[in-house]
Amino acid sequence: MTMQLYQTRGRLGAAPLFVPFFVLFGAVVFGGFHGFIHFRAPDNPIISAIALAASLSLGQSLAGLLKRGTYWSKCDNLWFMRVMGLIAGTTALYVSWAVYLTLVSAAQAEFRLFDLLQTAADPAAIWQGILATPMHSSLWRRFVGGMPPAWLPSLLWAFEALLVGAVAAFGSRPDQTLFCESCNRWADQSETLYFHRDDEDDSLTESLEQGRINGLLARDVLADPVDQNYYGLALDWCGGCGETATVVAVKNTHFVDVTDPKIEGSANELDVLTPPMVLSPSDFARLHALL
Repeated sequence: MTMQLYQTRGRLGAAPLFVPFFVLFGAVVFGGFHGFIHFRAPDNPIISAIALAASLSLGQSLAGLLKRGTYWSKCDNLWFMRVMGLIAGTTALYVSWAVYLTLVSAAQAEFRLFDLLQTAADPAAIWQGILATPMHSSLWRRFVGGMPPAWLPSLLWAFEALLVGAVAAFGSRPDQTLFCESCNRWADQSETLYFHRDDEDDSLTESLEQGRINGLLARDVLADPVDQNYYGLALDWCGGCGETATVVAVKNTHFVDVTDPKIEGSANELDVLTPPMVLSPSDFARLHALL
């Protein structure tokens, strides 16, 4: 039983009509909150450190929104996800900068929405204002001493923009990637078959890495893999037609006695041997019968 790698078809679905509005709305909300955190950061080292961590959280939040939006719209086009992630990250940072500068200018006066819109309408002024802002000066004074150099704001803002855009763009792929064309739905069923593994099974490991699993199927299925070294065949399939299916071969690489109260953490560390591989209906039926 030798299989081919599963590849997405670059499906857009309803994403071009739905995802931009959904994600950009989130970018405005998250970006505004991010700008407020930066406004509170400069005079407090702790809050300033939190503000730096918030940049990573901003990218992750946008990636989560984009992941959910592409799942709902049945889109598995990676280029669309990455482009939308970059756009969302750029938009969120732009809103963050506009909110930050508006709050700084209105520190001695009442904050007005009109002032925010006026600031957002002038990209050149935003950029000049950001470069002139002593961003995270409290952290520099606390750990280095003295005033930060003039180039620090530019470097930090550039790093932040790269961080947010990269996390939003490359962290947005849906967790569920198997799509059933016949049923027009994401695959929603998953189970794992476990087989005993010996330390001398190097040749079998090489076969699995090449997509050949017949040698593994000659072994008995483990009903309970706890406290054992094992190979695993992780199955994903469509619960509608029961024909669209993939399999991923894995093995546990670290085993500990989980009954020992002194040991904490996971009992197994998995080594993924193959990417998702397509199962024919007959091969899937053969594996499914072993569950």
